Amino acid sequence: MAMASRVPTVESDRAALTESESDPGEAERRSNPRPQRAWAVAAALAAAGAVFALLLMAAPGRAVRSTGFSREALITEAEQRPDRKALVMLPPKEKEKEAEALAMFDAKRKEAEASKGSEKPKTAEDLLAEAVELGKAADDAKKAAKKRAEHAKHQIKQAHHAIKDAKDGSKQQEQAEDDLKAAKKALAGATSDLAKAHDQKITAKDAEEASLRKTASSRACVDLPGVRMHDWGSENEFRRQVEPGWYPEMDGMWACTEWCKSHASCIQATVSYVGVPEGGNPCRLFEERGEVYDFRDDFNATWCGDLEQIDYLIGEVKKVFEQKPWVGDNHGAVPCGFGGDDCSESKCCGSQTCNWDFSECEYFKCIRKDENFAGCAAQPGGGWDGEILGSGPPDENLPAVEDGKLAHPTSLFCFVVAMPGARASAGVQEDEGALVATARETESSVYSCDDQLVIEGWVHSGSASNIDAFIEYWNKVKEDGRYMLHDWVIKADADCVFMADRVKAHINMFKPPAGAAVYFRNTAYRFNFMGAFEMMSREGAQVFFENNWQCDAKIGHKGGEDYWMKLCLDSLGLRHIKDYSLLFDKYAGQNDCVAPGSAAFHFYKTPEYIKSCLDGINR
Repeated sequence: MAMASRVPTVESDRAALTESESDPGEAERRSNPRPQRAWAVAAALAAAGAVFALLLMAAPGRAVRSTGFSREALITEAEQRPDRKALVMLPPKEKEKEAEALAMFDAKRKEAEASKGSEKPKTAEDLLAEAVELGKAADDAKKAAKKRAEHAKHQIKQAHHAIKDAKDGSKQQEQAEDDLKAAKKALAGATSDLAKAHDQKITAKDAEEASLRKTASSRACVDLPGVRMHDWGSENEFRRQVEPGWYPEMDGMWACTEWCKSHASCIQATVSYVGVPEGGNPCRLFEERGEVYDFRDDFNATWCGDLEQIDYLIGEVKKVFEQKPWVGDNHGAVPCGFGGDDCSESKCCGSQTCNWDFSECEYFKCIRKDENFAGCAAQPGGGWDGEILGSGPPDENLPAVEDGKLAHPTSLFCFVVAMPGARASAGVQEDEGALVATARETESSVYSCDDQLVIEGWVHSGSASNIDAFIEYWNKVKEDGRYMLHDWVIKADADCVFMADRVKAHINMFKPPAGAAVYFRNTAYRFNFMGAFEMMSREGAQVFFENNWQCDAKIGHKGGEDYWMKLCLDSLGLRHIKDYSLLFDKYAGQNDCVAPGSAAFHFYKTPEYIKSCLDGINR
């Protein structure tokens, strides 16, 4: 660094003396010794000052600081402390300027410290915005680096070809080799930029994760196990913004809840594997909170909010569970015995005896044989005690749900079996495929339901064959599995005409409690259950699917499939609702479609008859 004064040396003094010997005025100067002594004194002082300055520079705690002026000053530790005197003395004007510069520096330092101290911590939104910006920059850099790398690779290939084609030692070969070096250098640079872009993307992803963690730390969630919610509001997967394809594995309620908690606008999370294909995502996220739809063990829900909302959310959860009706174990189904079964505990028998046309039927009785056994039988056996402990299932309807409790929801899953080809039936040529097509065209019958399944049937003859076939058709419904997404299962004949809104009105009229295994007895005709329109709750269908092997083994295959189904449902313990206006059937002498209190009409065996019936329904 340049010093304020030149430091004299022996060599410089000698040079000065040599110059003086050739100077014409040298003799005069020698004759006047005062100026010469003054020069010597000045030189000595300058030398001493330079040495002192060097000592200051070497001393501990000293630093050289630019003042912003043409000269430089030595600032010591002492100058920064008011209780010590400065070791360097400056001229008054420069000292004033130096003090002004130091004051300005100190003011800026204090301002920076104050600003740093008052700086607010970054919010989750700030972190996310920075992450998104950084991620976009990384993506742009990666794209540009890839483009340069591809261009460099192309140039390398061209240079190799040029070198191969050029003569040894030629200018063309020399130029090609230079081009090859330049291309390799460009490729190395692009590769380095790719690595930097990759690191930048990782930094962006880490920043977004920090944002998610910060959001989650300010929120909490409350669980609603066994609750299915209305899916209100728009569904949102809440994918990451830096790298949307990097989505967490939603392998259960915990993962789904944590992901919802990490996003400020996520209010409701639901988890169910019902209807979800293998490897699919069971988690659904919403920006609005819905009301309770049903109580089901295969559904779970979570509500999330800010920490100060938790007490409120807990209160809302309590209100939800206060709506849960009590239906008992096994969805309220209490099995009755089949013929010959021990009924000592249930005191109930589901089997019947009927006359030839099924117009009169009577349930078996639970009869005591001895102190160890009571059996379901039409008559007591020889030597039996004979005490009658009970008879058929409860005759009364399933009671309506209590006020304030949740009634059974009404989503319908309907299926129809359509026989192939045309065949004679009730004096006409019936083509069930054409009837199903008409239902699809008019959005009626099974196509008015929330979801439907069409099963291609096969020709069978005799009651036993008919029952076996329909057991197989019901098994196809079980295998299909979609019925589990709905609340009621309906089996309708192809020549049965109905509209779903009327069916739902009948369900709502009786208000069965949510979660109950129940079926509808649909007509006053014969044994009160005709197969043209069979309806049971989803829970009832579950009980049937889990236990129908008992019905297959213990109920004879005589009569139609509808009579077999009724005995099976009664024996398995399903409760029933008597709604004798549900089905309006020609077999029962009911021959039009204008009855406003009925929901289903049977039988109409041509497309024209179906459309005419729909006209009557819609009057």
